[in-house]
Amino acid sequence: IESGHCKLTNLIVSANRIGTDGGRHIAIAIESGKCLLTHLALSVCEIGFECVRHLSKAIQSDQCLLTTLDLSGNEIGVDSIRHIAAAIESDKCRLTMLYLYKNQICDESVRHIAAAIESGQCPITALHLGGNLIGDDGARYLATAVGSGKSGLTRLFLEENEIGDEGARHFATAVMSEA
Repeated sequence: IESGHCKLTNLIVSANRIGTDGGRHIAIAIESGKCLLTHLALSVCEIGFECVRHLSKAIQSDQCLLTTLDLSGNEIGVDSIRHIAAAIESDKCRLTMLYLYKNQICDESVRHIAAAIESGQCPITALHLGGNLIGDDGARYLATAVGSGKSGLTRLFLEENEIGDEGARHFATAVMSEA
C-alpha cells in the first residue's frame, strides 16, 4: 500500500491477528505519502497501545488521507485514547468517521476525546463509542463538546454503556442548546 502503484482505498482486515507490528507497518505506509487509503478497519486485531500510537502519528501527517478508521474491539484504554485525541486535535486530521466500539473507554478517556472534538480541528461527523464503560460523567463531557457549537458531530453512538438519567439530562441540554 506504500509502493506508489497501489490504488487501494479501503482496507478491511478486521478480526485478524494483525497485532502491534502489523499495525505499525500499516501506519508507516499511511504516512509515506504513497498510500491512497481512505478507509481502514482494524477492529478485533489485538493492535495494542504502540499500534494506536503509530496510527495516531500517521493521522497527524500531511500525507494521511484516512477519513474512516475502525479500531473497535481492541481493548483500547486511556493511554491509547490520549494519542487518538491528539490526532483528532491536529489540523491535519481528515477523519469523518471514527469507530471505537467495544474497547475499554471510560469517562476519563471520553474527557480527552470530547476535548479534541470540541477543538473543531478534525471534521469528524460520526463517532461510535458503544459497548464501553462510559457513565454520566463521560456523557457530560460529550454533551458539552456537542453543545459547544464547535463540533461537527452529527452522529454519536453510545449504546451499551453505563449512562443513566443524569447523562440523558446532559444530552437533552446539549440538544436544546444547538436548536
